[in-house]
Amino acid sequence: MIFALGFVILVASVASLTRLAHDDVIAAPWRVRMAQKYGPSGYIPRMLECFRCTAIWVAKIPTLFALLVAGAALGLGPAGWLLMAVAWYPTVHAVAYLSYLLYLRGEA
Repeated sequence: MIFALGFVILVASVASLTRLAHDDVIAAPWRVRMAQKYGPSGYIPRMLECFRCTAIWVAKIPTLFALLVAGAALGLGPAGWLLMAVAWYPTVHAVAYLSYLLYLRGEA
């Protein structure tokens, strides 16, 4: 049960961080600097225009941290850590997609 609650908190925090990078006024100067530095057709400014793309990049570190905490709490052995490493990539995309769905509902 505690892991399910942790997953919900992870999705909500990634959605909030992604909204901060994508929409919020406080990050507007940073987005403008990225557009000036890399040009309007550069990779980073184009990525910041798409919420799903931004969510994938934002979700990487919090998801890694959450999986490390969960693995330590479970007391995993070497095979468990290997499985956790393999599960990291699909988990990042799942968290990013669920964050995107929260954003579409207007709840992020």
